[in-house]
Amino acid sequence: MDMKRTASGFTLPELLVTVALAAVLAGVAAPNLAMFIKRSSVETQAQRLIGSIHLARSEAARLNMAVTICRSTTGNSCSNTSTWDQGWLIFADDNADGAIDADDDKVLRFIDSADTNFSITPTNNYTNRITFRATGDATTSGRLVICPASGEEAYGREVILNAVGRPRLHKGLTSDCSAS
Repeated sequence: MDMKRTASGFTLPELLVTVALAAVLAGVAAPNLAMFIKRSSVETQAQRLIGSIHLARSEAARLNMAVTICRSTTGNSCSNTSTWDQGWLIFADDNADGAIDADDDKVLRFIDSADTNFSITPTNNYTNRITFRATGDATTSGRLVICPASGEEAYGREVILNAVGRPRLHKGLTSDCSAS
């Protein structure tokens, strides 16, 4: 019986060509991945903010009282020194004063942000808080600009709230990300 042994596997040149092709493909994909991460971070925060606005508006109508969203880092009080990107608090504001009173106001939700890859900059109307009346209407219209930490406007989003209290997401910017 004549048995020949044949080698199976890859030769060194075949392996080197495969590794080189994988490196080229990874080099092409890496910038797209970075763009995807920036865009996703901003989009996620915009959707969290819009969800909070929807919750506050619907709770104001359901509870038949004012509901306020304010900047907060602790979850039990509003802060005039923190920024929107550090977190916000949604509470039923029984006397509609925009501040949490321990005896008559109820915290509905606290949104803490551990993500530092974005910034949220309000217009003058929303510097400290957004309040909804018992009818679900916002006390004022305004916008919040959400930008990646790098300041690239191409990835920025604006959450625009009209006086009726309806939020919408705008994928272009009317403000400057570098100012945030």
